Amino acid sequence: MAFSIVHGTFSIFDLIGAADISAAVHYYSRVIAFPLLSGLLGLTVIALTMTHPKNIVRLKQALAHMRIVIGRAEAASELQLMRAQSAVDEARLDQFKERSRREAEYLVELQKYISQEEQKRAMVSSISNRDLREALARELGIEAPEFPGELDATSRETGRLSGKDHRR
Repeated sequence: MAFSIVHGTFSIFDLIGAADISAAVHYYSRVIAFPLLSGLLGLTVIALTMTHPKNIVRLKQALAHMRIVIGRAEAASELQLMRAQSAVDEARLDQFKERSRREAEYLVELQKYISQEEQKRAMVSSISNRDLREALARELGIEAPEFPGELDATSRETGRLSGKDHRR
């Protein structure tokens, strides 16, 4: 307090030119005391304004508002993240559906092929003429099956049909 009174006194004397003072006191008043007092007065005004009860309430309201805004921003961010994850999951699901559809088509075509091959073998094996059956089997790229009623040379002797024993 005494420090402020000394500074203030020298500054006021210097400003009004009331007293004839030495050059050192004049320099001290102009360069140190007056700027220091002006700065302290400015800080006091700011401190009083900031610590006024009305401003404290405003600062608390601003803090609460800031927390609400931050919460909203976090919720919006999480929502965007969930939407992005949903898009990725949808793409994976579409990929899985496409793969399943293609595999199903492949299985249908494979079943058709199997049916055709079985039908070829059944048709060739139903031909009673051995030469025609073998020629057609070669043409279709399959082994010539034995005709169910045809006896080969060894079967005639043993009495078995096509190398298989049909006795029951």
